[in-house]
Amino acid sequence: MIAPLVLFYSGRTQYWNFYDIVNKKVLDFQVNVPKKGLVGSSKGWPTISSDPILNASDCIVTVIHLERNTLAFIRLGKDTTWTYVDENVDDSLEGCCMIEDVANVGNKFYAVNYWSELLSFDVTTRSNSNTRLVGRGSCPDYDDTKRYIFEGEENKLLMVQRYLEFGETKRVTKKFRVFEMNFQTGEWTEKNTLGDIALFVGNNSSIYVSASKNSGFQSNCIYFNHDRDYVGHDNRAYDFGVYNVEDQSFPETYTKRAKKLLKMSYPLPIWVMPTLSFPQ
Repeated sequence: MIAPLVLFYSGRTQYWNFYDIVNKKVLDFQVNVPKKGLVGSSKGWPTISSDPILNASDCIVTVIHLERNTLAFIRLGKDTTWTYVDENVDDSLEGCCMIEDVANVGNKFYAVNYWSELLSFDVTTRSNSNTRLVGRGSCPDYDDTKRYIFEGEENKLLMVQRYLEFGETKRVTKKFRVFEMNFQTGEWTEKNTLGDIALFVGNNSSIYVSASKNSGFQSNCIYFNHDRDYVGHDNRAYDFGVYNVEDQSFPETYTKRAKKLLKMSYPLPIWVMPTLSFPQ
């Protein structure tokens, strides 16, 4: 079975371990990664459309950058410089800025901003990104909210909103809400169940799997890791767990040892989706 794993810093210089949340064990396998900001996400990091080694000619790298969280992209093997996505978007509340996540869905690129607006942008040409408002948002009713977007089945697009509460020393996730974009009306529709689906969010590109095809994962749940906070907050890994969308509960999943290991990890742990089976 190939399923999401937690990649966390081992404490040894440049070495990272894998934690198998299903079998509740650290795998006997390590990777060597420089102890710097780990590129695993669109949360201030690159998002890639395909494998840059196996499919370099079709790989597009998108980044969220600068203080205003704007977008830029480069087509590997085709471009020598970055293309900056136009911030001006007709009918948008604030345009293509304060971007929180990016997803490649059905050969199209989408971004969600702080106002939960869904934007699409063109990556086929360097001359014009043709940024459009696809889904309407609204002014947030709660400031400490993070947003993630996913490609679902049959090119459906989901957005997850994560509600946080900050204390003096650490933060806590209080709840999640899940929405699906209706592309005909341009509206978000809230979903009270994920059915067979499990979602994985954190300081990584968001992951979407069928729980029935990945034995051991709980369906209708969101698995979450601590991700990057805004300037001024402690970026240690305190905020991780599992959230059941249907009954709005937080079932206990991590062992005491796993919690200790993840809390010690800095840079922050991320979810990864391996393309091969790992030794147990």
